[in-house]
Amino acid sequence: MKLKNFKLAFVISILIHALLLALLIYKPVFKNTTPPSSIKAVVVDPKIIEQQLALMKNKQNKKPEQAGKVVDEKSKQEEMAKLAEEKAKQEAAAKAAAEKAKQEAAAKAAAEKAKQEAAAKAAAEKAKQEAAAKAAAEKAKQEAAAKAAAEKAKQEAAAKAAAEKAKQEAAAKAAAEKAKQEAAAKAAAEKAKQEAAAKAAAEKAKQEAAAKAAAEKAKKDAAAKAAAEKAKQEAAAKAKELDSVFQGLASEKNQLSAAKKSEKQSTIAYYRDKYIALIEAKFITRPSYNGKTCTLNFRMSASGRVISAIPQSGPQDLCQDAQVAIRKVGVFPMPEDAELSKEFQNGWTLNFSPSTN
Repeated sequence: MKLKNFKLAFVISILIHALLLALLIYKPVFKNTTPPSSIKAVVVDPKIIEQQLALMKNKQNKKPEQAGKVVDEKSKQEEMAKLAEEKAKQEAAAKAAAEKAKQEAAAKAAAEKAKQEAAAKAAAEKAKQEAAAKAAAEKAKQEAAAKAAAEKAKQEAAAKAAAEKAKQEAAAKAAAEKAKQEAAAKAAAEKAKQEAAAKAAAEKAKQEAAAKAAAEKAKKDAAAKAAAEKAKQEAAAKAKELDSVFQGLASEKNQLSAAKKSEKQSTIAYYRDKYIALIEAKFITRPSYNGKTCTLNFRMSASGRVISAIPQSGPQDLCQDAQVAIRKVGVFPMPEDAELSKEFQNGWTLNFSPSTN
């Protein structure tokens, strides 16, 4: 009975080991439900299995030989315990190997997953950076384009403002030039008008003065002629009277000399008046000369041409106009008497007071 029980236990042990061996050989162990990049199976060394089978076969062969022997209960129990211990030991080793393989596969899968996640993260980060760089470049490009457009618009506005300013300045300058030309033309026309009026007035005054001077000259010439004729008659009468006296009364010689002297003075006075009349005929009188006198030192040649007429006293403008009139006369009539002619050649004083009538 005991032998039968031992054989049964031994067979059961063999079957369990064979089943465990089959599981270890043919069943792969995976880390996760998702297929990993590489699968690692737990492999049991066939040599070890062969050694175990030989050992068990050897024991099985020895058992019939010992069947006849008396085996006590203690030996059987020790054998059973040893077999159970061996079985537990082999199961623990198989379990540890399977757990180790499982952990290694899990670690490798985790490492691979971490590697893939890191690669994905790096790729995502790179794509993010590239997108950010591209967006920044696009933004910079758009900002540069906007800045260039703003600068161009600013320059165009400045150019337009400058052109408008130049146009306005040119228009203002043209208007000012036109106003200046119009003012100049108006001033020139006014000046020409005034000059024409002044010229007409001067011509009229000149004509009136010439007419007045001619009338005055004619009047003075007539007066001088009358005075000269009167003086001549008086002189002739006196001379005749003196001649008769001299002829009859030799004792009255001194009286005759006095009469001649008087005649000489009368003749000089006649020529002086005549010279003044000739000067006044050429003189342009002014109201401001009324009551004024210019004294000149007068010298003439034997032919009556003026040698000098130097002002001695009187208003400068009056003396200058008198000199002009004297030059206009040019040659004055001289007395036929040489002695009287020398009176005017040696220099004499002429007091010229123009008539304002």
